[in-house]
Amino acid sequence: MIKTVTYSSWRYGVDQEAIVIKKNLKDQSVTIAFPFLEDTPNIEMTHSEAVGLKFSLDEIIGPIKQLEPPKELFPETFISIADQSRLSALLDEYPKDTEADRTARKAIRQAMEVLNLAAGGYER
Repeated sequence: MIKTVTYSSWRYGVDQEAIVIKKNLKDQSVTIAFPFLEDTPNIEMTHSEAVGLKFSLDEIIGPIKQLEPPKELFPETFISIADQSRLSALLDEYPKDTEADRTARKAIRQAMEVLNLAAGGYER
């Protein structure tokens, strides 16, 4: 198994450099190579030394929380995107000036909720 880690570099005007990590199955060791640094020899580590390096990196970096998957932007519905846009545009037809307009806007928002459609903005 071979993995590559790229990183930004300040050396010699190079934008990115790489570290290549290779697991040697025969002797259960790990080789770490810096392919773009000719003057740096490969580093050979036993499996236990590599695990020690991993734990050291975990301690330095700290626990990394896994991100939650993003919420679905457009939930599944049987209403076309065009019809969803038309329904949303109805809100613009009724300003908030009168009680009748506010009631119409409230009814449109309730219909959008029943249909599981996203209604943008905040409305009281």
